[in-house]
Amino acid sequence: AFSLPVTGAAADDAPVAVLIPGLGGSANGGYVRNMAFSLLHRGFHVLGLNMRGVGAATLRTPRFASAHRGSTGDLREAVSYIRKTLLPGRSRKVFAMGWSLGGNIVVN
Repeated sequence: AFSLPVTGAAADDAPVAVLIPGLGGSANGGYVRNMAFSLLHRGFHVLGLNMRGVGAATLRTPRFASAHRGSTGDLREAVSYIRKTLLPGRSRKVFAMGWSLGGNIVVN
């Protein structure tokens, strides 16, 4: 997973984009990183979210996978964390974009 913050005067008002790769990919995949840099240049804070057990994410719960049947629980938890911890008291928009199974999670 990664985080690319916007800097400068617009940083306080910048929207947030959460990018979710497909089942076999990770947030460090070329297609995710390319989109991240494109969004960053358009004024977004960008975060990449790996599914459980993918990339550098280590499993710390009994649940093996976050992608079971398009489960949205981990994405919901991530957005909640972003709103409470990274954006407390701010009303910035949070957007999600996913590829393949990551896209299925977003639309569910």
